[in-house]
Amino acid sequence: MPPIVARAIRGAGHRVVCVQLDGEPIDLEAVCDVHAVIPPTEATRILRTLRDHGVRRLVLLGRVRKLQVLGGRPDPVAQAILQAAKDRTDGGLWRAVAGLLEASGFEILPQAHFTPDLLAPEGPLSRRIPEAHETEDLAVGVRVARAVADLGIGQAVAVREGVVLAVEAAEGTDEMIRRLASFGPGAVVAKAGPTDLDVRFDLPAIGPDTIRAMQSVGATALGVEAGRALLLERDTTVALADRAGIALVGL
Repeated sequence: MPPIVARAIRGAGHRVVCVQLDGEPIDLEAVCDVHAVIPPTEATRILRTLRDHGVRRLVLLGRVRKLQVLGGRPDPVAQAILQAAKDRTDGGLWRAVAGLLEASGFEILPQAHFTPDLLAPEGPLSRRIPEAHETEDLAVGVRVARAVADLGIGQAVAVREGVVLAVEAAEGTDEMIRRLASFGPGAVVAKAGPTDLDVRFDLPAIGPDTIRAMQSVGATALGVEAGRALLLERDTTVALADRAGIALVGL
Protein backbone atom coordinates (compact mmCIF):
# COMPACT_ATOMS: atom_id res chain seq x y z
CA MET A 1 0.00 0.00 0.00
CA PRO A 2 2.60 2.70 0.90
CA PRO A 3 4.52 2.50 -2.43
CA ILE A 4 1.26 2.52 -4.42
CA VAL A 5 0.02 5.64 -2.64
CA ALA A 6 3.43 7.33 -2.79
CA ARG A 7 3.42 6.95 -6.58
CA ALA A 8 -0.11 8.35 -6.77
CA ILE A 9 0.84 11.37 -4.63
CA ARG A 10 3.83 12.03 -6.87
CA GLY A 11 1.61 11.63 -9.92
CA ALA A 12 -0.66 14.34 -8.52
CA GLY A 13 2.31 16.71 -8.55
CA HIS A 14 3.19 16.65 -4.86
CA ARG A 15 6.50 16.15 -3.13
CA VAL A 16 6.55 12.95 -1.05
CA VAL A 17 8.20 12.76 2.35
CA CYS A 18 7.98 9.25 3.76
CA VAL A 19 8.58 8.46 7.41
CA GLN A 20 8.64 4.68 7.68
CA LEU A 21 7.83 3.38 11.15
CA ASP A 22 8.26 -0.36 10.70
CA GLY A 23 9.28 -3.10 8.29
CA GLU A 24 11.68 -3.24 5.37
CA PRO A 25 12.00 -0.27 2.97
CA ILE A 26 10.86 -2.48 0.04
CA ASP A 27 10.66 -0.10 -2.92
CA LEU A 28 9.60 2.96 -0.93
CA GLU A 29 12.89 4.80 -1.22
CA ALA A 30 12.65 4.89 -5.01
CA VAL A 31 9.25 6.61 -5.01
CA CYS A 32 9.82 9.19 -2.26
CA ASP A 33 11.66 12.50 -2.39
CA VAL A 34 12.67 11.99 1.23
CA HIS A 35 12.73 8.63 3.00
CA ALA A 36 13.48 8.26 6.71
CA VAL A 37 13.16 5.19 8.92
CA ILE A 38 12.16 6.17 12.46
CA PRO A 39 10.57 3.78 14.96
CA PRO A 40 7.18 4.86 16.36
CA THR A 41 8.69 5.08 19.85
CA GLU A 42 10.65 8.16 18.65
CA ALA A 43 7.64 10.42 18.07
CA THR A 44 9.59 13.63 18.77
CA ARG A 45 12.02 12.82 15.96
CA ILE A 46 9.14 11.94 13.63
CA LEU A 47 7.45 15.30 14.19
CA ARG A 48 10.73 17.15 13.76
CA THR A 49 11.45 15.35 10.47
CA LEU A 50 8.00 16.19 9.07
CA ARG A 51 8.32 19.84 10.07
CA ASP A 52 11.89 20.14 8.75
CA HIS A 53 10.68 19.06 5.31
CA GLY A 54 7.65 21.35 5.28
CA VAL A 55 5.02 18.63 5.47
CA ARG A 56 1.48 19.87 6.08
CA ARG A 57 -0.73 16.97 4.96
CA LEU A 58 -0.35 13.31 5.90
CA VAL A 59 -1.62 9.93 4.72
CA LEU A 60 -1.32 7.17 7.34
CA LEU A 61 -0.73 3.76 5.78
CA GLY A 62 0.37 0.24 6.51
CA ARG A 63 0.60 -1.84 9.64
CA VAL A 64 2.76 -1.31 12.70
CA ARG A 65 3.57 -4.24 14.97
CA LYS A 66 1.73 -3.11 18.07
CA LEU A 67 3.45 -5.40 20.56
CA GLN A 68 6.83 -4.14 19.40
CA VAL A 69 5.73 -0.56 20.07
CA LEU A 70 4.21 -1.33 23.45
CA GLY A 71 7.27 -3.31 24.47
CA GLY A 72 9.71 -0.55 23.48
CA ARG A 73 10.92 2.56 25.26
CA PRO A 74 8.72 5.43 24.03
CA ASP A 75 10.03 8.98 24.20
CA PRO A 76 7.91 11.55 26.10
CA VAL A 77 5.72 12.36 23.09
CA ALA A 78 5.13 8.69 22.26
CA GLN A 79 4.39 8.05 25.92
CA ALA A 80 1.82 10.84 25.85
CA ILE A 81 0.14 9.17 22.87
CA LEU A 82 -0.09 5.87 24.74
CA GLN A 83 -1.55 7.62 27.76
CA ALA A 84 -4.07 9.50 25.60
CA ALA A 85 -5.32 6.29 23.95
CA LYS A 86 -8.63 5.18 25.42
CA ASP A 87 -7.58 1.57 24.81
CA ARG A 88 -4.79 -0.42 23.18
CA THR A 89 -6.84 -1.47 20.15
CA ASP A 90 -5.56 -0.42 16.71
CA GLY A 91 -8.36 2.15 16.47
CA GLY A 92 -7.68 3.52 19.95
CA LEU A 93 -3.97 3.94 19.29
CA TRP A 94 -4.45 5.43 15.81
CA ARG A 95 -7.00 7.94 17.12
CA ALA A 96 -4.50 9.03 19.77
CA VAL A 97 -1.82 9.40 17.08
CA ALA A 98 -4.22 11.38 14.87
CA GLY A 99 -5.11 13.65 17.78
CA LEU A 100 -1.46 14.49 18.39
CA LEU A 101 -0.75 15.09 14.70
CA GLU A 102 -3.75 17.36 14.27
CA ALA A 103 -2.88 19.26 17.44
CA SER A 104 0.59 19.71 15.94
CA GLY A 105 -0.89 21.39 12.87
CA PHE A 106 -1.02 18.51 10.37
CA GLU A 107 -4.03 17.60 8.25
CA ILE A 108 -4.68 13.85 7.99
CA LEU A 109 -6.22 12.81 4.68
CA PRO A 110 -8.33 9.70 4.03
CA GLN A 111 -6.23 6.69 3.07
CA ALA A 112 -7.84 6.54 -0.38
CA HIS A 113 -7.67 10.32 -0.99
CA PHE A 114 -5.14 9.93 -3.84
CA THR A 115 -6.21 6.41 -4.85
CA PRO A 116 -10.04 6.23 -4.92
CA ASP A 117 -9.75 3.54 -7.61
CA LEU A 118 -8.40 1.16 -4.95
CA LEU A 119 -11.74 1.04 -3.12
CA ALA A 120 -13.41 -2.32 -3.73
CA PRO A 121 -16.49 -2.06 -6.00
CA GLU A 122 -19.73 -3.89 -5.35
CA GLY A 123 -20.41 -7.23 -7.00
CA PRO A 124 -18.35 -10.13 -8.39
CA LEU A 125 -14.71 -9.36 -9.14
CA SER A 126 -13.60 -12.84 -10.19
CA ARG A 127 -14.92 -15.11 -12.94
CA ARG A 128 -16.41 -17.50 -10.41
CA ILE A 129 -19.23 -16.08 -8.32
CA PRO A 130 -19.94 -17.43 -4.82
CA GLU A 131 -22.26 -20.40 -4.62
CA ALA A 132 -25.37 -20.17 -2.43
CA HIS A 133 -23.73 -21.75 0.62
CA GLU A 134 -20.68 -19.50 0.23
CA THR A 135 -22.90 -16.42 0.01
CA GLU A 136 -24.61 -17.45 3.25
CA ASP A 137 -21.25 -17.97 4.97
CA LEU A 138 -19.95 -14.61 3.68
CA ALA A 139 -23.01 -12.87 5.15
CA VAL A 140 -22.26 -14.48 8.51
CA GLY A 141 -18.60 -13.55 8.14
CA VAL A 142 -19.22 -9.88 7.41
CA ARG A 143 -21.59 -9.59 10.35
CA VAL A 144 -19.11 -11.21 12.74
CA ALA A 145 -16.11 -9.37 11.25
CA ARG A 146 -17.79 -6.01 11.83
CA ALA A 147 -18.54 -6.95 15.45
CA VAL A 148 -14.93 -8.09 15.92
CA ALA A 149 -13.69 -4.83 14.36
CA ASP A 150 -15.99 -2.84 16.67
CA LEU A 151 -14.20 -4.51 19.58
CA GLY A 152 -10.82 -3.53 18.13
CA ILE A 153 -9.66 -7.14 17.75
CA GLY A 154 -9.28 -7.51 13.98
CA GLN A 155 -11.09 -7.16 10.67
CA ALA A 156 -11.31 -10.66 9.18
CA VAL A 157 -13.24 -13.83 9.95
CA ALA A 158 -13.28 -17.31 8.41
CA VAL A 159 -16.55 -19.27 8.23
CA ARG A 160 -17.61 -22.70 6.97
CA GLU A 161 -21.20 -23.97 7.06
CA GLY A 162 -22.18 -21.11 9.35
CA VAL A 163 -19.45 -21.94 11.87
CA VAL A 164 -16.80 -19.33 12.67
CA LEU A 165 -13.45 -21.11 12.31
CA ALA A 166 -11.02 -18.26 12.93
CA VAL A 167 -10.96 -14.59 13.89
CA GLU A 168 -8.14 -12.21 13.04
CA ALA A 169 -6.28 -10.71 15.99
CA ALA A 170 -2.78 -9.22 16.29
CA GLU A 171 -1.28 -11.68 13.78
CA GLY A 172 -2.99 -10.13 10.75
CA THR A 173 -5.31 -11.49 8.06
CA ASP A 174 -2.86 -13.69 6.15
CA GLU A 175 -1.65 -15.48 9.27
CA MET A 176 -5.24 -15.99 10.39
CA ILE A 177 -5.99 -17.58 7.02
CA ARG A 178 -3.01 -19.94 7.35
CA ARG A 179 -4.45 -21.19 10.64
CA LEU A 180 -7.34 -22.63 8.63
CA ALA A 181 -5.09 -25.45 7.42
CA SER A 182 -6.06 -27.54 10.45
CA PHE A 183 -9.77 -27.37 9.48
CA GLY A 184 -9.39 -28.58 5.91
CA PRO A 185 -10.64 -26.85 2.74
CA GLY A 186 -13.93 -25.09 2.11
CA ALA A 187 -13.83 -22.01 4.34
CA VAL A 188 -14.76 -18.52 3.17
CA VAL A 189 -13.10 -15.34 4.43
CA ALA A 190 -14.88 -12.04 5.04
CA LYS A 191 -13.20 -8.77 5.83
CA ALA A 192 -14.97 -5.71 7.26
CA GLY A 193 -14.15 -2.53 9.13
CA PRO A 194 -15.83 -1.25 12.29
CA THR A 195 -19.26 0.36 12.24
CA ASP A 196 -17.72 3.81 12.86
CA LEU A 197 -15.03 3.30 10.22
CA ASP A 198 -12.43 6.08 10.22
CA VAL A 199 -11.30 6.35 6.60
CA ARG A 200 -8.04 7.99 7.71
CA PHE A 201 -6.58 4.74 9.05
CA ASP A 202 -9.21 2.00 9.45
CA LEU A 203 -9.76 0.77 5.89
CA PRO A 204 -9.42 -3.02 5.56
CA ALA A 205 -7.15 -4.13 2.71
CA ILE A 206 -6.67 -7.26 0.63
CA GLY A 207 -4.22 -8.08 -2.14
CA PRO A 208 -2.28 -10.87 -3.85
CA ASP A 209 -0.86 -12.22 -0.59
CA THR A 210 -4.40 -12.67 0.74
CA ILE A 211 -5.31 -14.85 -2.25
CA ARG A 212 -2.08 -16.84 -1.99
CA ALA A 213 -2.77 -17.54 1.69
CA MET A 214 -6.31 -18.66 0.86
CA GLN A 215 -5.12 -20.95 -1.91
CA SER A 216 -2.60 -22.59 0.44
CA VAL A 217 -5.40 -23.73 2.80
CA GLY A 218 -8.15 -24.42 0.27
CA ALA A 219 -10.36 -21.43 1.19
CA THR A 220 -12.92 -20.90 -1.56
CA ALA A 221 -14.35 -17.35 -1.38
CA LEU A 222 -13.33 -13.90 -0.19
CA GLY A 223 -15.75 -11.04 0.47
CA VAL A 224 -14.95 -7.44 1.36
CA GLU A 225 -17.18 -4.45 2.00
CA ALA A 226 -17.69 -2.44 -1.19
CA GLY A 227 -16.49 1.15 -0.84
CA ARG A 228 -15.09 0.43 2.63
CA ALA A 229 -12.08 -1.75 1.78
CA LEU A 230 -8.96 -1.41 -0.35
CA LEU A 231 -8.21 -3.84 -3.18
CA LEU A 232 -4.47 -3.67 -3.84
CA GLU A 233 -2.90 -4.70 -7.16
CA ARG A 234 -6.37 -5.45 -8.49
CA ASP A 235 -5.36 -7.09 -11.78
CA THR A 236 -2.90 -9.44 -10.07
CA THR A 237 -5.29 -10.19 -7.21
CA VAL A 238 -8.18 -11.06 -9.53
CA ALA A 239 -5.94 -13.12 -11.83
CA LEU A 240 -4.67 -15.15 -8.86
CA ALA A 241 -8.24 -15.69 -7.65
CA ASP A 242 -9.32 -16.85 -11.11
CA ARG A 243 -6.43 -19.30 -11.40
CA ALA A 244 -7.20 -20.71 -7.95
CA GLY A 245 -10.96 -20.87 -8.55
CA ILE A 246 -11.56 -18.51 -5.62
CA ALA A 247 -14.67 -16.34 -5.73
CA LEU A 248 -13.85 -12.70 -4.97
CA VAL A 249 -16.71 -10.31 -4.33
CA GLY A 250 -17.47 -6.81 -3.04
CA LEU A 251 -20.38 -7.00 -0.62
